[in-house]
Amino acid sequence: MTMDYIVLDTNIILQFPRLLGLHPPETVFLVPLAVLQEVRERARSRGDQTDRRLDLIARADEEGTVSIINTDAPRYRQLQENVADNTHLTGTDAAILAVAINQQGPGNMVRIATRDKELELAARRENIGVLGDNEIFRMLGQFPRVISGEETLQSQIRQYESKTRRRQLWQSVIGAAIGAVTTLIGSRASALFHGIAVWILLTALILSGFILFWIRERFRLIYGVFELLVGIIVLVAAFLPSHFKIESVCFTIDLGIKISGGLYIIVRGLDNITKAIKDTPLGIRMRNKYGVGT
Repeated sequence: MTMDYIVLDTNIILQFPRLLGLHPPETVFLVPLAVLQEVRERARSRGDQTDRRLDLIARADEEGTVSIINTDAPRYRQLQENVADNTHLTGTDAAILAVAINQQGPGNMVRIATRDKELELAARRENIGVLGDNEIFRMLGQFPRVISGEETLQSQIRQYESKTRRRQLWQSVIGAAIGAVTTLIGSRASALFHGIAVWILLTALILSGFILFWIRERFRLIYGVFELLVGIIVLVAAFLPSHFKIESVCFTIDLGIKISGGLYIIVRGLDNITKAIKDTPLGIRMRNKYGVGT
């Protein structure tokens, strides 16, 4: 009987967590321990203590839909050293290729599911196939429908996906709301702050700066959307005196600075947004398709 071994790279698990809940016939999904470590490190780099997908991988290992491979074992350490000597791969990529090489043998089909071009090239040099997009989507089409009330791995995966989408939505809404409120306060500043001592206003502004910094560190998507909206408002405000009539626009250094400032804020906002979603399916899809957020 031919067995199909598919080694999952980090980027595939992050983008397609549903693969963890599949039971394709004669197919074994392998997750190197180095991949779990990378998922954990990415979470910490985002300021999170852990990643919910680690729990899904552990549950999948318990149910047998995936098999976690200890790449710290001497056998795999040696293979990783050989891979590093013969390729430019190091770290997680070398561990993934080492796992694939170890599974090669009569009657075995070994492939790697990855979006990493260097890993793809190295795999093909070792006569190891790479799982294509069409086959990934074909497999995902077999993801079972969840029966309400059953706490299965598949239902947990769907809950994770649903919570991720909802979190991105409400954070985007909150970011836009903060931007709108800030703009409204700025437009009514004379009336709102009339009679307030300057030192009180300065203290409030400085405190606001610290609060925004905390928001950026803890809820980067909220801050990114807020920043994007502020940048757009700065551009719009630059043309307000001319009533948006090009013949009335006086292109001065002052206007140029306002336009440049608005564009800079927009770019910073988009940068924070892409960083906030970089490990989500949407972020990975944007990186793979458009090269955004690399």
